[in-house]
Parts: sequence; C-alpha cells; structure tokens
Amino acid sequence: MTDSSLPEALHALGYWPVGIPETGKALLLTAALFVGPLYEVLIVEGVWRDWIRLAPLSTLWYDWRHWRNIVAVS
Repeated sequence: MTDSSLPEALHALGYWPVGIPETGKALLLTAALFVGPLYEVLIVEGVWRDWIRLAPLSTLWYDWRHWRNIVAVS
C-alpha cells in the first residue's frame, strides 16, 4: 500500500482537475438529446397549438388519470 497525497487521490477518483470543456460538452449533449423529442412533439406534431390555449393544464383538473399519476409520484 502506497501513501498518496490528497491531489493524487482526487485525480485518481476523477474529481481533479475539473474538466470545464468536458462538462460543457456533456451538458450540451444532454440538452440536445432532451430538446429533440420536445421539438418533435411540439413543432412537428403541432401540440404547441394546445399549449397556447393551456389545454393540457385544463385537462389536469378534470382527468382522474392525471391525478392518479401525480399521487403515485408524490
């Protein structure tokens, strides 16, 4: 067993040095993968028209399935 310093241990764990460019690339990839399906549903399928009228929010108050899902998640 060898003695190692704190910086060496943090480097071995991947905490140091902080990779700002790598972190930014990972966040951009995550954002792109998240925005893709939203673009498809909202723009391509035209669901944005329902959201302008806030129709999905109004169905929340009248549909029991939505309430069940909210309670199940809570």
